[in-house]
Amino acid sequence: MPRTSNFLLMQKRFFSCLAISMLMCVLVSAQESINKLLSEVENAGNDSLKIEAYTDIFQYYQYRAPDSAEYYLNQGLSQFRKSRNERGEAAITVLLGFLDSGNGKIAEAKKKQEYALSLFRKINYQRGIAAALGGIGVIEGKQGNYPEATKLFLEILKIYETLHDTDDIINTHLRLGVVNEKSNHLEKALQYYEGAINALEQKEESSQRLLMLYNNIGVVYGKAGNFDKALSYFEKALAKSGKDKPGFTGVRILTLNNLGIVYDRLNQDNKSLNYFKEAEQIAVDNHLQEDYIRVIINKASVIGKTNPEESIKMLSKCLEEIKQAGQKSMEADIYGALIEAYERSNNYKGAYLTLRQYKQLEDSLFDMSKTKEIMQLQAVHDLEQTNALVSRLKLESSTNKKIRGTIIGVAIVLTLFLVVMLVLYRKSQKLNEQITKREAELKKSNDIKDKLFSIIGHDLRGPIGNVPVMLQLLFDEGTSKEEQQYMLESLIVHANASIETLDKLLYWGQAQIKGLGIKPIEFRALDHIESSLELAETNAKQKKIGLTNNISDDAYIFADPSHFDFIVRNLLSNAIKFTHPGGSVTISSHADMKPGFQVFAVKDTGTGIAQEKLADIFKPFSSSTRGTADEKGTSIGLMLTKQFVTENGGEIWIETEVGKGSTFYFSLKSAKSS
Repeated sequence: MPRTSNFLLMQKRFFSCLAISMLMCVLVSAQESINKLLSEVENAGNDSLKIEAYTDIFQYYQYRAPDSAEYYLNQGLSQFRKSRNERGEAAITVLLGFLDSGNGKIAEAKKKQEYALSLFRKINYQRGIAAALGGIGVIEGKQGNYPEATKLFLEILKIYETLHDTDDIINTHLRLGVVNEKSNHLEKALQYYEGAINALEQKEESSQRLLMLYNNIGVVYGKAGNFDKALSYFEKALAKSGKDKPGFTGVRILTLNNLGIVYDRLNQDNKSLNYFKEAEQIAVDNHLQEDYIRVIINKASVIGKTNPEESIKMLSKCLEEIKQAGQKSMEADIYGALIEAYERSNNYKGAYLTLRQYKQLEDSLFDMSKTKEIMQLQAVHDLEQTNALVSRLKLESSTNKKIRGTIIGVAIVLTLFLVVMLVLYRKSQKLNEQITKREAELKKSNDIKDKLFSIIGHDLRGPIGNVPVMLQLLFDEGTSKEEQQYMLESLIVHANASIETLDKLLYWGQAQIKGLGIKPIEFRALDHIESSLELAETNAKQKKIGLTNNISDDAYIFADPSHFDFIVRNLLSNAIKFTHPGGSVTISSHADMKPGFQVFAVKDTGTGIAQEKLADIFKPFSSSTRGTADEKGTSIGLMLTKQFVTENGGEIWIETEVGKGSTFYFSLKSAKSS
């Protein structure tokens, strides 16, 4: 829980340090003087050289004095705008965006990168488009939106592959390695990293990105629990980022921070604190607030072992600052450290309340749908490369057929061979049809598997994930009776939510995996609805909600009884969930609303549904909303309800008004009573 999440901190600087400029210039050495760089700006013979010179100034001042970097970049921006040079204006805007991103000004950074992107697209400058997309991808990564970052980096990769730019392909692989590591695709991350490190070592390059890569690989090994391997990579990076190399400031802070984390995990606190103190001092000296906060988070965790109150104070201050910056993944790390500090100080209520905030934020960062989306994006990229190869093979095959046709036309002797080939071709067609059919079946099976894992990993994980922590707090000697009662009530809520999700999952699994068809019969609706009302009565009483049954005695329908039971139970459950205590829920039937059908209505006096949510309410795996008593919902209930209504030949629709309630209508075929 808390400490394992600290390894998420190791990658943040990657996004800002490796934000590559439009021209992908080589980093300026620490010894190069600013006077020389300013001279290069003055003497630049063309716009490309002037852009390179301003990029060098940016890299020189990026960590030494960010304010100076901004000052000179704004000078360049003014010059390019005055001369109406859109390429130069866009290039400087990208650099200013990187500067804002490194200083925590996320919203301003994104506006600058999007403006630069519009200019580059206007003049169709591909390298510039890639640079601006990279800046936006960096920002999405900082905000925890890894699928969007992956999408952007894959788009950049296509551009550089088209340009055959090996150097920028390496940098893009580094970025893709980071988002895969963030999403816990450790093997995929190592593939990207190892490919990049081999290319860099072959070039005998000793640069920030090589040292950053050492850190990234160390993080992956750290996540896997191989601390010896992690230390070897971190120490290699530290040795190459010596104190006499100011241009390596950012990567040195990162490396010291990572070493401190590992020694903390190895319970060597003094050694850990020494690394954190050195990293903290460098961050303070260079006015790097974001790096400073990361170091303090980890330092507070070590201090919390002996002084948890001091740790809580440090972390709470960091949390306040980072919320203002809108960096959610760092916010999650602080929550994890705070939970640990609260537990050490025996403040279990504080630990539990922080855990709830942590879980909500964690769901938004590491939702399985995001993980699936990232993998799909990578699959699309791989598929496009495969399709390109197939196209080339088809072209070659077409050429070969022409040659073969000429030979066959000249050589009548090969007629028999043609007949044999025709037979083989027909057999091949049949085989291809069988393969295509099998692929479709496998794809359907794989889709069902993905949906099952998504439900289990998201809807079922939420309620069950909190149970072990609450049980631990419940039986702790320091928990008061009031807190125990609070925990028991919470456990009941989580247990009910888990049972509800399992029930719906079993229904859906039977229908999808076993291929069960519907089994419609004639039956009286009232008999089944009375049973469903009895099951719903307990939840209704807990919230003091009145249940009213207005189902007609002679309402007979032709449908699958198990499907009908599920539809009614789910709609009643939802109505109770979103009705305030003291409200009412009514179920009724209408024989005259739709010819040949019985129409059923479940009406509540609850919260109602906003118009913007209505379009997605029946879609598979849409986001769920909590009830009026903070009940955790599941995203599959209404999806299954609509599926069962449709399979039985009916329709479902909603009338709703925010603040006044909702009425769910569904129709099923009428049947005459026997």
